[in-house]
Amino acid sequence: TDHRVELWFVRHGESKNNAILSAGKGLGAVLYPWKHIQDPYITDKGRDVARENGKRLVDAGIEFDLVLSSGMIRTMETSYFMFVETELASKVHIAPFISEIPLNVGKVALTENIPLERSAQIKHLGKAHGS
Repeated sequence: TDHRVELWFVRHGESKNNAILSAGKGLGAVLYPWKHIQDPYITDKGRDVARENGKRLVDAGIEFDLVLSSGMIRTMETSYFMFVETELASKVHIAPFISEIPLNVGKVALTENIPLERSAQIKHLGKAHGS
């Protein structure tokens, strides 16, 4: 019996904060501490890339037994577009213990890696995705 476990790690699609950083050939980094948003959503580009990567996995015949996501909006959206829309998984399981470490700029903590309250996430996801 083969008891081998294979783990795949996927980075989230481009988030609103990633787009701010890359704006103006990187000059967006100057305003980033004031422009970033907490628990950002993915951009249209991030959604398109997630879908394309999911299609590539389907075309390669890759199968998944379980898909986990952190509780951040950008990771939940990426997981949905990459795995659920392409039918690689019937659902994504949210694992709140998976998280990034909050960032600091000098002594100022940025809230981008701190999830919104669950009710605010549900409101955003419902508004953004029609449910």
